[in-house]
Parts: sequence; C-alpha cells; structure tokens
Amino acid sequence: MRLRHNCPEVSGVSTDAMTTSNRKHYLAPLLALLLVLGVVGYRHLRSSSLDGAWLKADGAAAMPDQITIRLTPSQFKMKYWAYPGGVERITLLLDGREHPFWTVAGGDLKISYHAELDGSGIVVTKHVETAGKDLAHFTEKWSVTEDGRKLTVSVEGDETVFRRPPFLRSLFVGNP
Repeated sequence: MRLRHNCPEVSGVSTDAMTTSNRKHYLAPLLALLLVLGVVGYRHLRSSSLDGAWLKADGAAAMPDQITIRLTPSQFKMKYWAYPGGVERITLLLDGREHPFWTVAGGDLKISYHAELDGSGIVVTKHVETAGKDLAHFTEKWSVTEDGRKLTVSVEGDETVFRRPPFLRSLFVGNP
C-alpha cells in the first residue's frame, strides 16, 4: 500500500514559489485598474469643471501663463506663478456682496469687487475708487466649456483662453 502525501514540501514544490507567482499575475492589472479609477474619480468627483490646472493658450499678456483653480460654493481660489519666483494666491468670496480687493498703503486708491456664480462660470465686477469717487469698473467672466477642456476669461472684450495641460506633463512639471 502506497501513501499519498498532499503536503507541498513532500511533492517538491514550495508554497512560497506558488504565492509569489500568483502575486505577479494579479499585481500589474490591479495597479492599472487603480490608476484608471483614480483618474476617472478625480475628473468626476471634483466640485466644479473649473477646478484644476490650466495653461494659457492665447490672450492677454497681463494674465499668467499657468493657473490652478479651486472652486467651492462660497469661494473662488486661484494660484499662479508670480514674478520673481513665488506663488500668488487670490481668494474671492462668491456671495454677491462688495469686498475689498486691493488698496494702496497711505493712498486713497482702492479696488473692491463683488463676485457670484453664474451657471458653470463666475462673474467678478471690480470697482476702482479714489477719495470716495468711482473712477471705473470692469467685469470679468470666467467660463468653461461643457467638455471641461477650455477656460475662457473675458475682461471688457479681451479674451484669454486656457486649456488643460496634458496628463503626462503633471508627472514632470509642478503646478502653482
């Protein structure tokens, strides 16, 4: 009578070799699936189509070449590379009320704004005042196309167009 052993050590194949081999077969597809789910989740779960990094494609020289936007129901936050080598941050409250934007220290010149959501975009109106007199006002409109690939910033007839940077660019170049 011959006895059969089901023990792997007896049959000559170790259990360590089998589990390592199985891990190799499942690891690559699992990592690819996680990457795809991460990209799709980021695009669909962000709070607005305005969110993310944008590169200037065409338009006004006064606008920065690269911006990063974050939109919440109450705030519009923008970051960009500022001269000489820092990151400038601007936060606008989206409540439709007048807020201070910029003042000259010791001077009478001041700029105020009011901003609000308008569908899929933002409308910002800025007022320039000196000694209580309204010198000028201008309106900025920030809107993104339905596919989320093109951002247009209109300021009194001048348009600046931004586009999404290529995905691989984000691996090698930092955003503000």
